Formats: sequence, C-alpha cells, structure tokens
Amino acid sequence: MVLPKTEIGENVLPEEVKYSKIGAFLISLTIGFIGGMVGAPGAYIFTPLMIYFLGIPTKIAIGSTMGIVFVASISGALGKLVTGQVPYLLTAAVVLGAVPGARFGAKYTKKVPAATLKKALSVVIAFAAIRMCLDVLQKLNYL
Repeated sequence: MVLPKTEIGENVLPEEVKYSKIGAFLISLTIGFIGGMVGAPGAYIFTPLMIYFLGIPTKIAIGSTMGIVFVASISGALGKLVTGQVPYLLTAAVVLGAVPGARFGAKYTKKVPAATLKKALSVVIAFAAIRMCLDVLQKLNYL
C-alpha cells in the first residue's frame, strides 16, 4: 500500500474504470477460498490487489471492497448465527459503534486524498500482520 501509484483521478466514476474482469474473478476466487479456510474476510487483501493488479482507483477500490465483503460475509454470518457461535451482547455493542462510524467514514473519505487513505490502510494492514505474527509465536510458545 505504500508503493507509489499514479491515480487516474480523484473524482472518477465507477462506470469509467477499466479493469480485467477475468483478473477480478480470479483474485476474488482465490481470496474467497483462502478466507473461507482461515476465517479472514479478505478486506485488507482485496483493496491492495484491486489497486495494484486491477488498476482501480483507491477510493473506488475501498468502496468496492466494503460492498464485496458485506455481501460475502452474509452467508458466513448466517452460518455462525444458526450454529450459535455469535455472542449477541458483544455483537450488538460493536454494531452500535460500527454503523455510525462507517457512515461518518464514508462521508469523510470524500475530503481525504487517496494517498492518505492508502497510508492509513497500510498502517491497519501492518498492525493486523504484526498481531497475527505475535499470535502464531505465542501459540508456538516462542513468546
């Protein structure tokens, strides 16, 4: 996410973006398969791949990722609900914070340059990677 990439414009309409539909399908199939195995929805993987491999502008890639993950997570969420794996009180608390936060973020993103969004996303990805590495090391009793 910190690699330089020229944006095709800040105010490009999604309909104007050209990309490889076969590439998009293959990326989605791969991330969906891996995400299904390890339980990670792939949002942090989709965005960089859409930006760097498909050439989609940053803001459109971030917005598309939100839609993709939302639709893809519905079946997983239903499966977890049906099998009783959802702590309802915790879920309600997180939803109560996430919904207004997401609305604010969606409105605020129009005012933030794409380069700043990419840097912010790279920080989130880095923290997630560090956390996953620490969890693995802890499970292997190295920490």
